[in-house]
Amino acid sequence: MFSIRTLCALFLAGLLVVSAVVTPAQNNDRTKDAARHAGDAAETFTEIMNVKDKAIPQEMLDTAEAIAVFPGVIKAAFVFGGRGGQGVISRRVKGGWSAPAFFNLGGGSFGPQIGAQKTDYILLIMNESGLNGLLKDKFELVFQ
Repeated sequence: MFSIRTLCALFLAGLLVVSAVVTPAQNNDRTKDAARHAGDAAETFTEIMNVKDKAIPQEMLDTAEAIAVFPGVIKAAFVFGGRGGQGVISRRVKGGWSAPAFFNLGGGSFGPQIGAQKTDYILLIMNESGLNGLLKDKFELVFQ
């Protein structure tokens, strides 16, 4: 059974993993950065799940292989465009969910376009091949 509290706690538990891996000189900055990203992801996920008509259905959460939360992804364009953001991914493991892994999301585009927006993304990865595809680095050119 999936629990909102469990996933939020795992995002925040990622802080312990990051602080144990980095050297003491890097510890303070990386821990603060990890805390901010994990906290933003947990807050975004909780907000979306608390809206009854927009919450992710429980059946989908129960069968997801992994979940990725990218809060506040910014997209902006004037002929050339770009998007970027940071978030966390947690994978289903035996007995629950893994500690979160921190990821960057980015991309670019070219064509007739103008504007800016900020969007929260929650991605459910439903199988192993989807997870492998998400974890591979990609370069994409989009001409509009």
